[in-house]
Amino acid sequence: MKRILLLIAVSILSSCSSQPAPAWQQDGNTTMTNFINSYMEGNQRFAQNYYLKLTESLKLTADPDIMVIAPITKCAMDIALFKEAPSCSEAEPFSGVIKKKENIRYINLISGLKKDIPSKYKDFVNSPSPCSTEVTNLKIKKLDAPLSKIIASSFAFRRGCYDEKTLQNAIDTASAEGWKITVITYLDILLKYYEEKGLEEKAELLRKRIGLSK
Repeated sequence: MKRILLLIAVSILSSCSSQPAPAWQQDGNTTMTNFINSYMEGNQRFAQNYYLKLTESLKLTADPDIMVIAPITKCAMDIALFKEAPSCSEAEPFSGVIKKKENIRYINLISGLKKDIPSKYKDFVNSPSPCSTEVTNLKIKKLDAPLSKIIASSFAFRRGCYDEKTLQNAIDTASAEGWKITVITYLDILLKYYEEKGLEEKAELLRKRIGLSK
């Protein structure tokens, strides 16, 4: 069994074979992990180096449906960290060329579309109004990967379908992975939430935590 970490918002593609995985797959597996961790930690210099290495590894296949995984992943992390542009410029050249439905759905997602997106994010992008934060938090908890949980949390926040628990869960998820910049991003959002709610005691404790973390 060989496992290939070629991710579309941290999905693992698996295939069975008695032969060793090709070199590009092995290299892509390690580089993708390092890229995600560096990016979500906030180490931009290392993240950029790993991103370039990842794109070169995937280009060896000359398959757009594999090559597109690198920009999709980067743009998904931008969404999770609230620093995305209106569209994902790195993925735009692949529009009209890729054939896999799931890749097209992820392109739609990172481009800001609300239709024909991955099913795992539909409830967060198109949450009903009024929404149930309890249901939202349960659905986020059921997602299978830390990055997916953070991405879903960011969409829930954008839709206004979140509460203290949504933000705290995102913080705990990022903290467990050692994703410092992600933790601080959501701590800042939670601090603003406390301030707007007039929860000064909680806000003060959070300010101290943020100060110690920076």
